Formats: sequence, C-alpha cells, structure tokens
Amino acid sequence: MTPVVGDWDGDGIATPGVVEFDAANNVLIWKLRNSNSPGAPDFVFAYGGGGATPVVGDWNGDGITTIGVVEVDPATNFLVWKLRNSNNPGAPDIAPFAYGALGQVPITGDWNADGVTTIGVFDPTAAIWQLRNSNSPGAPDLGPLNYGIAGDRPVPGTFGVAAALRARDGAVVGDKAAGSLSQAALDETVAAALDRLRSAGVDSALLDRLGKAGFKVGTLSEAVLGTAFPSATGC
Repeated sequence: MTPVVGDWDGDGIATPGVVEFDAANNVLIWKLRNSNSPGAPDFVFAYGGGGATPVVGDWNGDGITTIGVVEVDPATNFLVWKLRNSNNPGAPDIAPFAYGALGQVPITGDWNADGVTTIGVFDPTAAIWQLRNSNSPGAPDLGPLNYGIAGDRPVPGTFGVAAALRARDGAVVGDKAAGSLSQAALDETVAAALDRLRSAGVDSALLDRLGKAGFKVGTLSEAVLGTAFPSATGC
C-alpha cells in the first residue's frame, strides 16, 4: 500500500489517499478521500498495472491533484510516465513519454511556481536530482544537481517558498476582462494600503517590515492572480 496526498476536489485542502495492489487482477486500486477524517473513500478506481509507481500532481494547473503512474519499459529500462487530468480510470491525458531510467526514483513538484506539477527523477546512489518544467521528454531544466547523500529518500514539496492566489473557477467577473495592471498602479495601491494601516494604528515595526516587501507586476499562469514569496521578504 502506498500513501498519497493531494487536493482531489480543488477546494484548496490536501487530503489523504492510498494506492493498493490488486494481485488477482494485476492492477493498482486508488482510494481517495476529500476530508481529513476516517471513513469510506470518495473515489475508488483502478489505474496502472502491477509494478507501476503511483505519482500525483496538478498536471494541467487547474487546481486539482490527479493521478499518474510511472512504469519501467523492459525493452529500454526507461521510466515511462502516464498521467491523467481527472481522478478516474481511462487512458492517459498526456501521451505516455519516457523520462528517467531504471533505479531512479520518480518525483513530482511545481519546480518553477507556475501552478503546474511536473516531473523529475532522483538517483539514490548519488543523490542527484534532475527536474523538468514540463511534462514531456527532454533534458532536465534543473540539474543534474546534488543534494543529500547516497541512500537518501527524496521528499519534494513547497516548503514556504511561494503561495498562489487563484481566481475562483478561473473565470472573468463581468462582461469583459479587466485591464492590465501596471507597476505604477500597483505601487500606488501598496502605498495607499500602508497609509490606511498606519491611520488604523498598526504597529510601526510591522509597518516597517511590510514596507520592505517587494511588489512586482509579472506574467503568471492562467487563473493565478498573484504569488507570494514570504521567505524572500522576511515578513
């Protein structure tokens, strides 16, 4: 049995799941739950064959964690990724592709904070990470890089680096899209917000910390309104 964790219904809360091997049918059975409590799974289905490694991620950036498996191609010893954009059985939504080799550990994460989970592999014999920013074959976008020691177990995750603010359902409110936000307009808004906090009696030390934070206009993925990097600001 393999534990998995993800936001299976897109409500912003990570909840548990398990993947069990059904030996009688040589398939993996996924059992996912939408609340952090005991009880029956909300999803039960088969996806992947015996020997496959379960992986999970938001492969298309829609805010929902979905399933995938990584299998070893016996003819080439390459790792073959088969990813789905929904939590149900069926064919992969992303055409199966090879990345990594036998003996490497499949890992997934949002390596560039664009809201999309992508692939990677970890070599446990040398603690080498090789990460890609797209779900496709090719050379690593990050690495090979060494972190850890031989025999370590990789634990990828978002460790306080960035948090995305998303639009509800990715929809535009009203009958037309809003105009683009300029850096000057953002700077004016930040200054006005700090003035209002000052007028409200907010502690000067906290205002000083907030004033040192940087605010920048940039391009983000669809339906993402903003991204915060608290570790970079110290706030």
